[in-house]
Amino acid sequence: MNSQQDLRRTTFLLLTLGLLVVGGSGSTRSCEPVPEGAVECFSDFECPAGQYCEKPVGACRGAGFCATPPEGCITLWDPVCGCDGNTYGNACEAAAARVNVASEGECDPQAPDRCRTNIDCPRSEYCAKETGDCDGVGRCEPRPEMCIDLWDPVFGCDGVIYSNKCYAARAGQSVDGHIGLLNYKVEIEGVTQGAFRK
Repeated sequence: MNSQQDLRRTTFLLLTLGLLVVGGSGSTRSCEPVPEGAVECFSDFECPAGQYCEKPVGACRGAGFCATPPEGCITLWDPVCGCDGNTYGNACEAAAARVNVASEGECDPQAPDRCRTNIDCPRSEYCAKETGDCDGVGRCEPRPEMCIDLWDPVFGCDGVIYSNKCYAARAGQSVDGHIGLLNYKVEIEGVTQGAFRK
């Protein structure tokens, strides 16, 4: 093998290794290290008491890690738009309120896909909100046409128990919360089922 082939092969390997280190995880989180023992989550209900599901900027419906919200923040006007549709003075204030950041800058209440109720959306869509944020601002999203029959019961924002999040969305409802570790029987559509959560 000549030195030019060695140089190409070495350059290729270094570039490949660099791409794996920089982008190989597939995560959209910032470059800050994930604390040892951090719990991955999609909603606050998956986190221990006193913590919330902290997500990277713009990943309102994505994955995050359970984190303790800050107890105090500096007074600095660097507005951010929270995933709840409200403007916060800075990212720390949003985190203290247990809200993730949707975007830098103030929220645009006139954004075309923002909504407060299903009336604000086209007929085939519903106002999808963050889990547990029934009174907040959401985004218009299509109602699912089909759902799998998976028993993972949730409370809809209308107070009805749905067999899973998809069935709530199909009915045009956001999720108020998972039923959790409750152990009881509930009747849905004439069939009595046990409500258990892993």
